[in-house]
Amino acid sequence: MRARGFLALGFAAGCLGAMAWVLTPTAAVKSGVPDGPTVGGTRLFENVLRHVRSFGVDSVTDQELYRLAATGVIEELDDPYAVLLLPGQRLKQDGAEPAPQGLFLDRQDGLVIVVAAVAGSAGEAAGVRSGDMLVAVDSALLDATDLDRVQRLLDGSAGSRVTLRVRRDGVRAAIPLTLVRAEVPKVPATESFAMNDGVGRVVIRRFPTGLSDSVRAGIVALRTGGVRSLVLDLRGAVGGGLSDGVALADLFLDG
Repeated sequence: MRARGFLALGFAAGCLGAMAWVLTPTAAVKSGVPDGPTVGGTRLFENVLRHVRSFGVDSVTDQELYRLAATGVIEELDDPYAVLLLPGQRLKQDGAEPAPQGLFLDRQDGLVIVVAAVAGSAGEAAGVRSGDMLVAVDSALLDATDLDRVQRLLDGSAGSRVTLRVRRDGVRAAIPLTLVRAEVPKVPATESFAMNDGVGRVVIRRFPTGLSDSVRAGIVALRTGGVRSLVLDLRGAVGGGLSDGVALADLFLDG
């Protein structure tokens, strides 16, 4: 019931804004919808669909209308991790690579959040921290629903300067940070090394496809070198799909 209600709402958001047509209460009542029992929201959806077919300025096939409706459902969820994949499309692994200036960004509660900053990047050098809320780039206020625009604002020629305004837990006013744009340094996704007292440390910075194979190789090398216990450091780790996380967990957990 709830899903179909969202479908009607998403249909209105995805279709009606692109078409000019008039829907009158009288026309809606006389549209021929049966009076029998219906699921909540079904009648609304059927009325909208019928009127778009009849009065839409642009000719749109039923298949395209349903695609727009499904897209509207996903958009209305306001879930950055929900995406509609149609046959032949592949999932883009958002977050697998940093934004310009080495910042991994996400949206949370309508805000642009810095998940992590690449070590040695312009973002880290400017003092951006994990958990910072990115409010503005120069005078441009940021919209969390359009992370592509945020990336475009951050991008620029090496050596140019930009002012970031961030909000940080425990600090009342927004903090201005001057950032000097630079190329993002290449940092490996994972790194393994031995510490004292037979302890090894595996650092994971991001989750590319096949990460578990690299981690397994690092663990084998540490054991060969005499490491008896292991620290798995996931602080600031970003990106990746569910299958990559499961594959990593399988190295340490049984069924």
